[in-house]
Amino acid sequence: MIRQGRVYLRAFEEKDMKKIWEWKNNENLARYESSNPFITMSEKEIEKAYINSSGKNCYAICLKSNDELIGEVSFWYPNILNQSTVELGVSIEEEKCKYGYGIEATVALFKIIFNNILINRISFCIGSHNFYSKGPLEKLFNCDGIIKNDRLIDGKYYDTYIYGFLRKDYDRIIHDILKL
Repeated sequence: MIRQGRVYLRAFEEKDMKKIWEWKNNENLARYESSNPFITMSEKEIEKAYINSSGKNCYAICLKSNDELIGEVSFWYPNILNQSTVELGVSIEEEKCKYGYGIEATVALFKIIFNNILINRISFCIGSHNFYSKGPLEKLFNCDGIIKNDRLIDGKYYDTYIYGFLRKDYDRIIHDILKL
């Protein structure tokens, strides 16, 4: 278990699957995930995906105050041949997405990644329609580029912002910005 601010990360448990299934099949939440278009998954598919990867590269985000499951954070290798970069994904339930929990979970995942995996860069991509994430992300990540009209959602094209974070900046962020 990794603690950071008001949240902690833990492995997924069987009891989490119903809530995860609801999130993955929520059309509003799907708009903000990189896995558009919206795809319905069965509870068994969710359970298989999450229980198999839990604690390896996919973690439950819980509130310290009451142990409530509020989201998920994960990472993966976008290029299996060049494992110097991981891409990160964060998803917070709708009612909790405006309170900074995603940034706290991201910093907790930084600890896991930089203390256990030999990588140089973390990448994060979001759509320009994702106004909840853009501002907080810029506290940690540098915007490395923009792909114009990359996402089609509800008949409208949106840009994709590509953010990066380098290993050499980890100590500065952890100590200077977050005052840890």
